[in-house]
Amino acid sequence: MAFVPLLSILTNLVFPNLSFWIVGGVNLGLLWVDESNIKKQGYNTKYLSWFWLLLPVWMFKRAKLVGGSNWYAITYLVMLVLSLILTFVLVFILTFLGYGGFQ
Repeated sequence: MAFVPLLSILTNLVFPNLSFWIVGGVNLGLLWVDESNIKKQGYNTKYLSWFWLLLPVWMFKRAKLVGGSNWYAITYLVMLVLSLILTFVLVFILTFLGYGGFQ
């Protein structure tokens, strides 16, 4: 889940109009599987219920709930910033070179 933001770079290039829905669907699917696994381990996920709207908050709360490390959430935030920068750079380069629908 921490590397899903990098998926957004690929989907922005291949499916620019569907990127939001593809990445959002992958995130929601992974969150559903994660919550199911946490419940199977016997943890009460009642306090995580609305944090899926803010994925980094979910990750920090999850780490606190299960006694894990925050590095997973920190990695997600770093990947998110990196994907935003790389997407901006790629769109700028493609616009400058005149490729595709980026003109």
